[in-house]
Amino acid sequence: MKILDLGCGGNKYKSPNPEDVVIGLDKIKYDGVDVVHDLDVFPYPFENNQFDVVIVKHVIEHLKDTVKVMEEIHRILRLDGIIKMEYPVYPNPNAFKDPTHLHVFTYDSFYFFCPMTDFGKENMQCTKARFEIVNKLDDAYNTYIELRAIK
Repeated sequence: MKILDLGCGGNKYKSPNPEDVVIGLDKIKYDGVDVVHDLDVFPYPFENNQFDVVIVKHVIEHLKDTVKVMEEIHRILRLDGIIKMEYPVYPNPNAFKDPTHLHVFTYDSFYFFCPMTDFGKENMQCTKARFEIVNKLDDAYNTYIELRAIK
């Protein structure tokens, strides 16, 4: 499996499967960062349909254009590829406290990209990125969501 850890910092994902290829992408060269690239600059330096999984852990809230980021992730994911996201949610005070957070999301913000939800149906003209919900877990501070790319 080919995995991209988007915005990995110095904590690149370590797969339990030694055959997996994990690529760390971030704008600063930390240990574990394989590709240095500004995540707010498009396109990302990958061909279409390159990855089986993209991990986005506490990164999306720091990026300027959420829709464009999701479209770019959709582009580089293979058909049925999975995005695994974790992000702070309102009403978590930490979602607002960090001055580097450019966006605050709710538990259901990423339904925007899921045409099987009412919110997604309303917004399909706003994005080319299409996903379906695979798994979702909410707690008082974060949402953990897995979305499958629909091509």
